[in-house]
Amino acid sequence: MTKEIKETKELSFFQKINKIQTELVAPKDLNNKFGNYKYRSCEGILKALKPLLQEYELILIIQDSIEQVGDRFYIKAKATIKDGDKEIFAVAYAREALTKKGMDESQVTGAASSYARKYALNGLLCIDDTKDADSKDNSKEGDTKEKSHVKKISNVMDDESKEILNTMNKKSADIIIEALSEATSKDSLDEIYIEYKPDMTKLYKYNTPLFNKVKQFKEDLSTQLQ
Repeated sequence: MTKEIKETKELSFFQKINKIQTELVAPKDLNNKFGNYKYRSCEGILKALKPLLQEYELILIIQDSIEQVGDRFYIKAKATIKDGDKEIFAVAYAREALTKKGMDESQVTGAASSYARKYALNGLLCIDDTKDADSKDNSKEGDTKEKSHVKKISNVMDDESKEILNTMNKKSADIIIEALSEATSKDSLDEIYIEYKPDMTKLYKYNTPLFNKVKQFKEDLSTQLQ
């Protein structure tokens, strides 16, 4: 057994997740010619992720379900990474369009599924993606009333994004606390804390109370390990 393989096997589940989140490179390799910006697809993320899943001996499962809210249908995508015993997952939603030019009903559902899966993976893998409806052709907007409707929808999505971000931060804090709990000495506690420093930086930026919670947990555990 090579040293590299041995070190990989000695990593805890959440350390492997952290490695994948920090090592994953999924560039925005597609171009929206109408909006003149780059974006990434679900397929692109999966292509970059599969070698890392193989390296760290983890599996990914993506599941879709349909939920009705009022008279509209939403695709719920759940992306889960597991090792057989432990798992971590993220969920994202995408609403089916009532109609979409050039698509039949099955294609409309498929498009919503791809969109929801992409953002579930974004949440699970800590991928930042500030563009919504990436490949949408926005070159031909409707009248003022339609533009106003689109703006209202965007505001709703912003609120949903904030809620998703808050959920992600809570999951991140839980992951760090669970990883710290595995420390058997003050030195190993410090090593684990350093490994999760990028995640702590994000918590400090987006959710200071959670940052303080994790920091206090680390300090309390450090006192116990002395």
